Amino acid sequence: MQGFLVVLGVGLVLFALAALADRRSARRAQQVVGLPPARTVAPARSEPDEEQRRALELFRAEQPSLALGLADASMATWRSPDCLELADAAVLCCPEGIGSQRELLNARIAARALSRSLLVALTSIPDDELALLCATPGLTMPVLVGDEDACRQLAELAGATPIGRGDLQAGLAGRALGHVARLVADETACWVLNPQPQG
Repeated sequence: MQGFLVVLGVGLVLFALAALADRRSARRAQQVVGLPPARTVAPARSEPDEEQRRALELFRAEQPSLALGLADASMATWRSPDCLELADAAVLCCPEGIGSQRELLNARIAARALSRSLLVALTSIPDDELALLCATPGLTMPVLVGDEDACRQLAELAGATPIGRGDLQAGLAGRALGHVARLVADETACWVLNPQPQG
């Protein structure tokens, strides 16, 4: 009986240590990935004034247009009309689409390490995964959806490497990131300003 109590006591101590270690690693992962606290609320979208509206229209007229639109209007940063505007963003292009947002975890970590927001361009996303992305408070990861050619064109403009599903699932998304200096997107198209080459 005494041996049983010793084994039980050691087991409980090991269990408590494992729970503490798990809690610490979860906190570290949350800091690295930037997952929001449960009570964080996403900021409200703004309505552009006349000067901002003209600046958006001028940007659209001057930059190349790609057939990649916002996956959901809730990802827009501007209202009336709904559009997204990003500056200095990391870009991940997935011409084969994704099956789960877990496939994007390494890209989120890499973008966070660069202190950039992450924009994902893809051909398809399951409805339940899109709903989860839109419903997660404070999660800022806009998604553009279009055809495979448009994804590849954005990858070329951004200096990204188009990444397939197998590489996403293998955790290689962080190596495929590109960069745009500025991007504006609505529900039908996006306009991109390339970063200036360094040299």
